[in-house]
Amino acid sequence: MIKVKVCSHCKTQACDLGKGVDIFEEFKQYEDLLSEKEIELDIKECVCLGHCKGPVVRVNGEIYIEVDSDKVEAILNQMIK
Repeated sequence: MIKVKVCSHCKTQACDLGKGVDIFEEFKQYEDLLSEKEIELDIKECVCLGHCKGPVVRVNGEIYIEVDSDKVEAILNQMIK
């Protein structure tokens, strides 16, 4: 299982960067693909993660900052290897 927590303030780039990417939805796009590999994706919003260099997410306990579409893909690729 891959557990993802997306800072609610960063969910739609409210806190920084303005790249126009909804990070929550970006992770959700991979649900079906991961499901095919029998990997469950548990994605939730959470309160501020305190690393305000957003968007900020926590994946399986590790914090990632300045997350964009490319970084979402890289994070998930790293998790399934």
